[in-house]
Amino acid sequence: MVSEGKGDMQGRFVDSNQGKTSTIRVTAKIYLSWFDPDGPAVMPKNAAAIKPGTALLWVIGTKDKMYERGHAYVFDKAPSNPNNKYLVVNSDHSNTPNDASGEIIKWLKAFNKD
Repeated sequence: MVSEGKGDMQGRFVDSNQGKTSTIRVTAKIYLSWFDPDGPAVMPKNAAAIKPGTALLWVIGTKDKMYERGHAYVFDKAPSNPNNKYLVVNSDHSNTPNDASGEIIKWLKAFNKD
């Protein structure tokens, strides 16, 4: 659709997330931006583009499909920083933020030197 100049038109597209497939309704441009291998949602590319000096906290659940890819897939692409942290929690994709909240807060508080 995008190549035909119809990128702003909505359509129904297949979405696959965490091994589950569904149909979503979005514009062709939005769908392409998410799944384009050269698009803005490519995590390894985004990690490599993090401004040097910026700390990265990567939180992953052991039951998340992304966990199988390991730290080399995205985390290791980020610029080195002594405050970078790769945090693994026993959780799934949806519950990881909540299950890791204590460790996330602890990591953030380490930056408050006052």
